[in-house]
Amino acid sequence: MHWGAVIWLLICLLLIALLALLPNVRFSDNILTWLPQKNLNHSSPSLNNDFIQPDERQLLWLISPGKQPDSSVAEHWLALLRLEPGISFVKGPIDTQRQKQLEGSILSHCRKDEQLPREPVLQNHNNAHAQWIFSQIYDVLSDNHKNSLIDPLILMPNTWQKLAQNTSQLCLQNGWIIIQDYQGQYWYLIYGELIDSSFNMHSIDQLVTNLETKAKQFTADYPQAQVLSRGTMLYSDYKSQQIKEDIFTFGIIAVLAMGSLILVVFRSFRSLLLCFLSIGIGALVASITTLFVFGELYLITLVMNISIIGLSVDYSLYYLTERMVYGHQADPWQSLRKIQATLLLVLITTVTAYIIMMFTPFPEICQMIFFATVGFIGSYLTVVFWFPWLCRGIPVRAVPAKTFILLWFRAWQRYKMLRIGLPLFVGVVSLLGLAMFKINDDVSSLQVLPSVILSQETIISLTSNKSDQKWFMIYGDNSKETFKRLKAFIMKLNIAKKRGWLTNYHLIPFDSEQNQYSDTAFVRNLTITEDQANHRTGNVLEKLKMALMLSQIEQYAENSVNESWRLIWTTLADGRNGILIPVDGVNNSAALSALAEALPGVEWIDSKAVFNEIFTLYRMIITGLLFAALGVIAACMIAKLGLCHGVISLLPSILSLVSSLAMLAFTGHCLNIFSLLALVLVLGIGVNYTFFLSNAKNEPLSALFTITLAMMTTIFTLSVLIFSNSLTISSFGIVLCSGIFVAYLLSPMVMFKCKEKITIKFSI
Repeated sequence: MHWGAVIWLLICLLLIALLALLPNVRFSDNILTWLPQKNLNHSSPSLNNDFIQPDERQLLWLISPGKQPDSSVAEHWLALLRLEPGISFVKGPIDTQRQKQLEGSILSHCRKDEQLPREPVLQNHNNAHAQWIFSQIYDVLSDNHKNSLIDPLILMPNTWQKLAQNTSQLCLQNGWIIIQDYQGQYWYLIYGELIDSSFNMHSIDQLVTNLETKAKQFTADYPQAQVLSRGTMLYSDYKSQQIKEDIFTFGIIAVLAMGSLILVVFRSFRSLLLCFLSIGIGALVASITTLFVFGELYLITLVMNISIIGLSVDYSLYYLTERMVYGHQADPWQSLRKIQATLLLVLITTVTAYIIMMFTPFPEICQMIFFATVGFIGSYLTVVFWFPWLCRGIPVRAVPAKTFILLWFRAWQRYKMLRIGLPLFVGVVSLLGLAMFKINDDVSSLQVLPSVILSQETIISLTSNKSDQKWFMIYGDNSKETFKRLKAFIMKLNIAKKRGWLTNYHLIPFDSEQNQYSDTAFVRNLTITEDQANHRTGNVLEKLKMALMLSQIEQYAENSVNESWRLIWTTLADGRNGILIPVDGVNNSAALSALAEALPGVEWIDSKAVFNEIFTLYRMIITGLLFAALGVIAACMIAKLGLCHGVISLLPSILSLVSSLAMLAFTGHCLNIFSLLALVLVLGIGVNYTFFLSNAKNEPLSALFTITLAMMTTIFTLSVLIFSNSLTISSFGIVLCSGIFVAYLLSPMVMFKCKEKITIKFSI
């Protein structure tokens, strides 16, 4: 034992020393770590990521000066945004020289409820379509005439076209895109992009704080003004603030509650310091080891692993209780040998329960499990190797609340009604709860957004710009192959639209070079006629070079005129490229997925549906593992205690699981993968009480007191999770607390064998 203590000390010191050698040690504050990074089955993940990254950096503001248009209000907010270093660029009014012609030739179509052409192909060389294209050639949407050379057929940005199609209140005034809502309020549109990712909590927190400060000053200068904002950044910041609040609140409450309980029970600061030493060493070893294995420590790991405060302290409590009660009869090493086998069994069952959760697809949860497992092992080794040397001087006294413990045990011993009635009552109540029980694998149900964010969704109704991430991705080794596949897929899309699988889809206004030949020839003839009729200066044909120059998609996407289309077209460094086809009104995601699978280079992306499927799959896997673990525990108990006694000893574990599900239903929550993970912990923790009470070396009185103290510290530290603003964490805490309490409540069942009356004489 002496050498074991020294070796464990050297290991801890070595880990601390190695911490300085770790390069780029950091806490990861990217909330995307919650999401499954594998099993999304993307055929081209690099292209998919290339589409997602610019999308999540987008920001949109609507500024309202009131019921009278006033661009100076929007210009003031635009100036404030341009001073913010966290935003890469901001766009407000459009620099144009011919606003009247633009409004007359383009936006007039919207006022007449006429649908603008969305495809660049001139079907049957329709003259109306050609006239529209011709108006664009001479339009001022481009920054200069050089841009017109790159895009001779279409010059209208997607944002304007969608706004024109979806709202009759759209107008263009002094270069600003303005929307008038049904209450008569005018809204000025401002667009921007972030420099950093929306999921970097540190930078986003600073940016949101700065914007909130600017917004307060802005509304003070313009009391009648309103500011609406939209972007992934808002959701990310809300989540990060929730995490920080949970870490601070839960950590303080857990430490104070547990510390107060230990002081009251042991009446010794040494006992309190030893408990915190065990927890601290476990957390230190877990943090350093996790950094070595993963390279970073997720911030959310610290929130969820608050639970190890109440679990890892159990090893300390078991040993300190043994010393407090029997310190006058045995030396520290004898006390350790008495309970060491039970402590090891408790460690194995707890770690096994945690390891089962490694089968989830969530990288953050895998790290959390690793962190907790190493923390448990560190706390256990600290108790085994150091506590016999450090526990000298702990007051020896009788079991606190001895009268209550005796009454509780004798009630179980004397009253058969209690031994049968209490489990039966728990079972009946649990069955009532199971009648209300529901399963929900919908990922959107895991988080309730605050009103401050929901109010910002007004911007969706104003712009008709939905946030559903549902689209087809067409990809190929080069642009020709991609457009060839796109052309073949459009027919399939029209069929899907007719069958009601979707209501609409949006194509990039660009076509293959083959189809551009006839179009450019037709428009060329039109320009000759127009040029001669209006006596325009300069050679229009030479200037536009329409007969010789065909647009290249790469040039088209890079042109500032068409920057809004970059979000649905991307080209990788190796030449591969892809096009997104956003869809609206999806009614049959499975059918659309099958439609994409039938053609090469086509993929259906419905992130929400994919996550729902992953949640369902892994919920079923974890359910199977839970039953397997329960079967292994049952086999061990029957082998050790016999069939009858083994089955009875298994009842507390079974009823604790069922009652947890019932409590979940009573509180209005549904079963999902996270609450199922909590059930795994309930089984791993609750069975510890069974093992400790079934240890023949333990006196019933001290054993009951020990598990009572362990239960209280666990409940104190886990109950704070119930009050989390996150539904996921809250339901996690409900399952844990209710299940562990029921496991404790019924654990005395294991002390009574079948057809055997137990008479125990207490020597305390």
